[in-house]
Amino acid sequence: MIDAKFKWELADNAPSLTVDNLEKELGISRILATLLAQQGIDSTEQAKKFFEPSMEEIHDPTLLHDMDKAVEFLRENGLATAQKKASRIAAEGLCKTLVTEDGKKAVVVEVNAE
Repeated sequence: MIDAKFKWELADNAPSLTVDNLEKELGISRILATLLAQQGIDSTEQAKKFFEPSMEEIHDPTLLHDMDKAVEFLRENGLATAQKKASRIAAEGLCKTLVTEDGKKAVVVEVNAE
């Protein structure tokens, strides 16, 4: 195992009763319950909403600072990487097929590796 460069310390500023309730009701670790409580999550409903948000509750990532620059960077680097690999041949791979019992549906999966 890799030795950590830093030792993380969990602040002890969450209400103990809230942490106890979250830990018990959700069946999660005390550390996770403490982190939730520190974020203002103090009920099972809020925790479930936090862990499984609806699409309306998820923030639009395009609103993050410099997202347009990040997208452009990824596009340029992705294209450069793809062009480097375009001439390579995948010499090893695996091909599998599956047909349903009634013969009406089938799938072919091919996985190649360099």
